[in-house]
Amino acid sequence: MTIVATVTHFTILRNTPVGPLYFTHADDTLVGLSFSRPNPVAHGDKDTECSAEGLGEGVADKRLSSEFSTALATKISSEYVPVPTAVGREFDEYFGGLRKTFGVKYSLEGVTSFAMNVYRVLLEIPYGQTRSYKWVAERVGSPKASRAVGHALSTNPLPIIVPCHRVVASDGSLGGFSPSIEIKMILLDIEAGHWKPDLLLTRIFLRG
Repeated sequence: MTIVATVTHFTILRNTPVGPLYFTHADDTLVGLSFSRPNPVAHGDKDTECSAEGLGEGVADKRLSSEFSTALATKISSEYVPVPTAVGREFDEYFGGLRKTFGVKYSLEGVTSFAMNVYRVLLEIPYGQTRSYKWVAERVGSPKASRAVGHALSTNPLPIIVPCHRVVASDGSLGGFSPSIEIKMILLDIEAGHWKPDLLLTRIFLRG
């Protein structure tokens, strides 16, 4: 997967119910969101102190996302650039149960045409509701492509904004979620209005 952008930067938004979020952005346009830090090895980047309000120190998560990290590794600048103000505000509102859709600028350039069709369908799933992999496959015109839908979801460069967490198995079970099932549960609980911060203490939710 190749993200088409100019120079991109990453910023860490910490203290969310799902742990740190790693945003990759070109100017005011988001091109990636990950629950683990994009791989810095390709350009020799080091952990960076983040001083903007609402952000914390850039401590690397030892678990790196696979295709997403690989796609962004050679394009991420080591220069720290604050995440656009609207991004931090909208995610604060989302995690507080006050926002159902996102208005921030983002780009999905570089994904396959099939994946793009899948992501468009995901954006049709209402906040607080879920749909099955089969339903998504049918909506994109490939009713037997549930497995391909699952792959597209696993490589979604902008989870939460493009809500792949709202797709579950046909039997009602949660199905998969690349970051972790615990994160998927938390996102669905937030959208269902069931989330309380102390619930985190009752779950096995460890970030390495």
